[in-house]
Amino acid sequence: MISTAFRGIVKRFLLKICRPFFVVGLRNATFTCLGKTDGGGAQVHAIASVAAFAEYVGAQFVHSPLRHVEHCPPNLSMADFCQQWESVVSLFAFPSATGEKFTSYQVPTETLKFFKDVAMLKTRGRLICLPHAHFLTDYIPGIYELLRPYSRPPLKPSNQCLQIAVHVRRGDVGPCGRNSERYSPDEVIRHQIETVREQCGAKSQVTIVTEDPEPGFIRMFADCTVVTHENPLEALALLIDADVLVMAKSSFSFVAGLLSKGRVYYSDFWSSPQPSWSVVPVAS
Repeated sequence: MISTAFRGIVKRFLLKICRPFFVVGLRNATFTCLGKTDGGGAQVHAIASVAAFAEYVGAQFVHSPLRHVEHCPPNLSMADFCQQWESVVSLFAFPSATGEKFTSYQVPTETLKFFKDVAMLKTRGRLICLPHAHFLTDYIPGIYELLRPYSRPPLKPSNQCLQIAVHVRRGDVGPCGRNSERYSPDEVIRHQIETVREQCGAKSQVTIVTEDPEPGFIRMFADCTVVTHENPLEALALLIDADVLVMAKSSFSFVAGLLSKGRVYYSDFWSSPQPSWSVVPVAS
């Protein structure tokens, strides 16, 4: 049986050698991203993936406004909640769509049709809508760095206190059942925090951003500030603004990592890390 890692290497190789064909087949094309209705982090991640794909093949990208986002707080209308998430998208400085009609490909079910149309030059000069481009961005490390220049400032001097933000998935994520692949045990998180503190080599204040933490979790991390936000935008801002970000296995974390100007520690999941990120320490 061919391993998942080997299949990933093969796919990465094929995507790289196919880049010139994408460039030719998508000449003068314009992309946008629509079709997802899940959480805001996943939608911004999808938008960034299509924009990065467009940049990778020399095409244009325009942003179409969000229409529906999961986990809308009860005190907000959906329109207001979408507008709040638009403030996150605006950090990428994408130009806006102006009401154009796009040809939509429902990835992943129509990925092969999309590739065939590219090969037959049917997509040249066209307006194309994709719900995401993870078929490419999950396999090409560094592709998101095409979206903006990455110049990470040095860490604060050792006599200043570093703000370390740790994203921990809880609530709808547990050790078994739905979303269990996104779960990191408390002991693993403790090891990550201590190792990151040691690697940073400076005074630090750790803030854990999570949801619905159990009493045992709060006791285990009594030396940290545990923060829960009803509004996910407040949580995202805290992760983005930290001097050091320790990601969870999450698109929400991934977006924070893309927008962070601090040091980013990546937790291994299906989206590839950027070259400027460090891999989160794993217990031996």
